[in-house]
Amino acid sequence: RTSGVNITLPEAEQKIGSHRILAAKRAQDILEQLEQPDDEQNVRANIKSYFLALKAWVKSKDPIALGSMLGILYRMEQSDVFESDPKMTVRCYNLYLYALANANANPISTLEQAFVIFDKMKRKNLPPDTNTYNQITSCLAHVGGKRSAEKAQALLDEMMLKDVPLNTETF
Repeated sequence: RTSGVNITLPEAEQKIGSHRILAAKRAQDILEQLEQPDDEQNVRANIKSYFLALKAWVKSKDPIALGSMLGILYRMEQSDVFESDPKMTVRCYNLYLYALANANANPISTLEQAFVIFDKMKRKNLPPDTNTYNQITSCLAHVGGKRSAEKAQALLDEMMLKDVPLNTETF
């Protein structure tokens, strides 16, 4: 028995997508509230707050997600929680790299942005993990060509030199 509502698959996907965008905007709003000093509340943003807001934007699959995520990363870098949990901070950067690797944007532009993040992580002594390398390699694959293949090989060599674990996605 049906409820009498006829909806096509594309319409259903659009509705789900709009709910995910609203959820991402709400997560960002909550993060912004947690970032504001409030003497009445003893609740503050921590590194996981930033991670969850970034993850909500990844799930939204919205074209503006990259800009919103970059803003969140910038605020995270300026906050006092930035160095509180290096592994979690790397995971935050990895979410942005994942969004870049899966964006329907100019592959060369996303690759440049990926290497900016990668270099920033290294400068801030945040060791890239397997996921970091995999996302950058994915950006290289979207660009394609001999030069990208050479850079991907150099990343693989770096992973092995630094004893970064490899997984099936690495290959």
